[in-house]
Amino acid sequence: MLVRQGEKHDHKGITFYVIEVQAQFSASRRKRYMISWRLSDPRPPNTAEKPFITPIAHLWIPVGMDIRQKVTEVVDHYTDLIDRMRGVPIA
Repeated sequence: MLVRQGEKHDHKGITFYVIEVQAQFSASRRKRYMISWRLSDPRPPNTAEKPFITPIAHLWIPVGMDIRQKVTEVVDHYTDLIDRMRGVPIA
């Protein structure tokens, strides 16, 4: 599955935005994509808080890999960290 700039993927109510996609070659001459991304985490309903937008980060995936696997990993890791920081699990 080809990853494209501007895509967005939702997982657990958190939106994963693809900001930029660059084709690169690894040291072993294998093609891979560097993906610039950010997350948008809506705050709990009925609050005046704005959604939390993460800074831009990067990940590398091999050509042909389904990005949804990485989106799931990233969002699961993010929610785990947020749970620990808040001290309360997200429903």
